[in-house]
Amino acid sequence: MFLFNRFLHSIIRFVLVSVMTIAIVFAWSAIAHSQLPSLPTTASNDPHQPPSGVTRLGMYEIASVHSPLDRNLLFEIVSPTVFNRSQPPDGSLPVEVRAEEITQRLIRALDRTNKAKQTPLVSIAILNKDLILQLSDDQTTRPLRLVTVTEPDADYHGKTLEELAQEWQKILQAEVERINRLFSHKVLWQRIGQALQISIGLVLGSVVLWLLRRTLIRKQTALQVRHQEQIAAVKQGVVKRSEAETSTTIHTIDTSEKKTDADTIAHQRSQFLDTIRRQFSLKHQLGIYSLLTWLLFWAFILMWYIGIVVIMYRVPYLMRWSTDALARPLALLIIWFFITLVIRIGKILIDRLTVSAQ
Repeated sequence: MFLFNRFLHSIIRFVLVSVMTIAIVFAWSAIAHSQLPSLPTTASNDPHQPPSGVTRLGMYEIASVHSPLDRNLLFEIVSPTVFNRSQPPDGSLPVEVRAEEITQRLIRALDRTNKAKQTPLVSIAILNKDLILQLSDDQTTRPLRLVTVTEPDADYHGKTLEELAQEWQKILQAEVERINRLFSHKVLWQRIGQALQISIGLVLGSVVLWLLRRTLIRKQTALQVRHQEQIAAVKQGVVKRSEAETSTTIHTIDTSEKKTDADTIAHQRSQFLDTIRRQFSLKHQLGIYSLLTWLLFWAFILMWYIGIVVIMYRVPYLMRWSTDALARPLALLIIWFFITLVIRIGKILIDRLTVSAQ
């Protein structure tokens, strides 16, 4: 029976370690590909396929332009399809390159807006017969060209060049006003104060969780001492029972002594079974305390994760990283949670199978 239990433990542990290893490998591969889109894979190096973030619709390719502040979607731009990016046609600019240029100009616009005393204005102008949107502020004499409205843009959105230029002008002007408002001294200090309040709340919450965990660990330690005492009592009871059975075989001649020994054996057996039941009751209580400690640990992790994400959403200087902070660590936390959950369930199954085997 002892060899069977050891073999059963080894099989279950091997299965759990295998599942954990496979999960970590697949998760790490997914995260690596998401963080390193330029890895030398066949799909990413194929010049005849659009890159990540680009949608091809026949003769047009579409890319998104995001806010330099918090990566929110502003609008979509369109360029003629480049079927071979290793040899683009003369005068043709791939849509992802155009989107990157617009993004860099918007980052410069963010810097100009922060330095300007008054809210900059986004206006429509004509440059080399092209309709453009430009940013004018009170600190520079030359406007900053933001985006050129092209015929493919207007054709894809189903509007005239003037209508699309006015629509994008309103979007960019609203974005400039939002940047100017968020980086104003009043709003900025207000949000920094809110971030400090959240940080203090996280520290206080951590202290409360630490005190609760410390209390649980103390109770768990006391139960473990009792559990060890119960195990020692069980071993002592087994020794006494064997001695009683030996004395019974020696005194088989005297019937009165045999009856007395039989009563003694029955009493000791009852005490032994009662000790076994208390032992498993203590083990069950230890499992409950262990589960509560595990839940407190994950409450601590979740509290800090949510707090940090909220702080990044509140502070303007951190907004641009808030989306990455929400998505990538969340995937790792989910994987970590389920791995620890599988380990905990495996331990419960091992204990139950051991008890049933005994």
